[in-house]
Amino acid sequence: MRATTYKVLSDSFNKRIYVNLRLKQIDSDIIGNVTIRTYGILQNFNYLEFLLDSHIQKKKLDDKTRLLLIMAIYEKNFMDNIPIYAIKNEYINLSKKVHNKSVKYVSYFMNNILSDIIFIEPTFKNEIKNIAILTSHPIWYSKLIEKQYPIEYRKILDSSMTKKELRFRKVSEGPINTEYRECEFSDLLSFSGRFQDDEDFKVGNVVVQDIGSYLVSIYLNAMPSDIILDLCAAPGSKTLHLSKYAKTLYSNEINESRYKLLKENVEKHKAANVITLNFDGRTISEHFTEKVDKILVDAPCSGTGCFSSKPEIKFNITTDKIKELVALQRELFDEAIKVLPDDAQIIYSTCSILDEENVNQVEYFIEKYNLEEVREEELISKFSTNKKYGLQLLPHSFNSDGFYVCKLKRKINE
Repeated sequence: MRATTYKVLSDSFNKRIYVNLRLKQIDSDIIGNVTIRTYGILQNFNYLEFLLDSHIQKKKLDDKTRLLLIMAIYEKNFMDNIPIYAIKNEYINLSKKVHNKSVKYVSYFMNNILSDIIFIEPTFKNEIKNIAILTSHPIWYSKLIEKQYPIEYRKILDSSMTKKELRFRKVSEGPINTEYRECEFSDLLSFSGRFQDDEDFKVGNVVVQDIGSYLVSIYLNAMPSDIILDLCAAPGSKTLHLSKYAKTLYSNEINESRYKLLKENVEKHKAANVITLNFDGRTISEHFTEKVDKILVDAPCSGTGCFSSKPEIKFNITTDKIKELVALQRELFDEAIKVLPDDAQIIYSTCSILDEENVNQVEYFIEKYNLEEVREEELISKFSTNKKYGLQLLPHSFNSDGFYVCKLKRKINE
């Protein structure tokens, strides 16, 4: 179990593999314990490093040794049902298996230091640095969130430390067996158990869909006569939701493996009105000639709204990466506009909470293409924080992922 957790964490840091995908490869008899440890360590990683560094007197350790010690500190301080002697023995033995060079120091640490490590708060003069450590975020990111959300920034940063409420959308017309709890909409449900073992999930009576993803489909307001293009569609939760209401849905995905997943989901749920496409969204006008009524550009983004459900993103995101994503988002929107008829609407959305990827982008699109927002005031007033354009869902507001969505159309020349 600990060896598996170590391997999952190593793959996340070194191979940039999403943890939720990596966990699908784990045996069912240990996946519960591995999941708890993996997500707990990732959510608290910077703070665990702070505790480690506070007790090793600037000793330089390689990454493998540091990870072993951080895992042990997590078990000692966050999992109070495990005797400390068991933690010491298990991690000395684990070091022998996964990093034999570390055995001597790991043994020393376990026998002489681990027992003394308790919860302490950082006391640097820079308060935002203290908050960044306590909530395990990069300092630059914490400063950015403080700047963009001066009133709510601490709640936003704190929200990534808690497990979000997992929501599902009912897709079956008949009754479902599990006792789900109704959420924000009548067909949006929550379930506190392990959803992978739930029979309704296995047979496809419900699909995982968070509130932000659900809001995109509601925002687009698909009608029975609508022909819709979903430009960046995988894995297909929005496509499947929209297919309930639209006449025809063209669902596009560039990545081959994600396209395969999209196609499997469409076939699994028998969405006969969905036509899957496998093109680069930045060249869609070269391949797509259908007249559409609505376009969804759910653009690749930083994922900063998803730190609770995907905490590993915190360690991969950089300012340079955000700049690259902003450029990509503009390329995709620029291409989508080429196939947007004058009387059609276009939705732009991300699972980010950063203005650079959201409201600033929309402002750029509006000015460049002479667009105007189609306001959904009821939804904005219920779910959104105050922004100039669009709906910005923050992760702490509804114990969900953060999300942004804005609907636009061309201005009519009078």
